Amino acid sequence: MKSWYVTEWGNDCPVECGEGKQTREVVCYGTNTNTDPRRSCLQRDKPDTERSCQSRRTCYGTWFSGPWEKCNATCGSGYQNRDVVCIQNTGSGRFTIVSDYSCTWSDKPENVKPCQSEQACGPQWFMSNWGECSVTCGKGRKSRDIQCLDTYGVPSNRCDIRQKPTEVELCKQSPCTSQTVSDSGCRDRYSKCNLVVRRNLCDHVFYMNVCCSSCSRWKS
Repeated sequence: MKSWYVTEWGNDCPVECGEGKQTREVVCYGTNTNTDPRRSCLQRDKPDTERSCQSRRTCYGTWFSGPWEKCNATCGSGYQNRDVVCIQNTGSGRFTIVSDYSCTWSDKPENVKPCQSEQACGPQWFMSNWGECSVTCGKGRKSRDIQCLDTYGVPSNRCDIRQKPTEVELCKQSPCTSQTVSDSGCRDRYSKCNLVVRRNLCDHVFYMNVCCSSCSRWKS
């Protein structure tokens, strides 16, 4: 009668670290020369030829860096990015992405670096911060300075005027009362401020300033 014979499992897990697999030989052997297949070894009884094993060494993570992306600036200075992940050998030459805490932080490669576009930037519009509102109550205006400058900060006339940012913007303070108008020093300095109000000219900075009191009451 034939039966299954096996060799010993290996003493050590055949991987450097982590999980691996051990193998052994399994053969059907017997002295019976009868060719009747019913006398042969049954496949359902065949012992396992491999099993999972765990190395004595723990697999630590290692940093893996992807390729650098293109410079994010269309001109002048910018930044490049790349993926940096911590990977771990799970045994048998397989790797998986794990938490960054599994790798040594001090060894982590940089994932962002400055770069320079191949094309130099032409003159661009530069803006100052917004100034204070022209009124202390009611509706007024605030302005900022806009300059066309090249990469060296030198004034230029080659900026696209169609892309020039807004220089003046409406602003709104708390509603005006007769007391706030008199306390703020906001007063009319033009004899025909009544016409300015009637003709809706208070949105112009000049008339807003010379007819401060009348325009503030009209806008509140």
